Amino acid sequence: MLQLHHEFSKEGVCELVQMFKDEGSPALHRMGAAAEIRDGEALRREAHALRGAAANFGAKPLNDLCQQIENEARAGDFSHTTGLLQQVHEEYFRVERALETEC
Repeated sequence: MLQLHHEFSKEGVCELVQMFKDEGSPALHRMGAAAEIRDGEALRREAHALRGAAANFGAKPLNDLCQQIENEARAGDFSHTTGLLQQVHEEYFRVERALETEC
């Protein structure tokens, strides 16, 4: 994870963390809904957005998982989606907890 306090004030870090939480949780829900109906484009789009947010915080494991979902959704392959989504949820909440300690 990035050392956020080197570039932002504590208040700025907390705002960024809140934005991550405000956007991340709904994105997880939309990813699950898209996977359920096998909407590859919607799943790819949501995974891409969450991947970008993860990259902004240096959350490489979350970034990598989202990239896998993106690739499989683009290919129309849903064979690993359920397992990947579970891993994304777990990693997202790990990142969220880590970011909260920055505030």
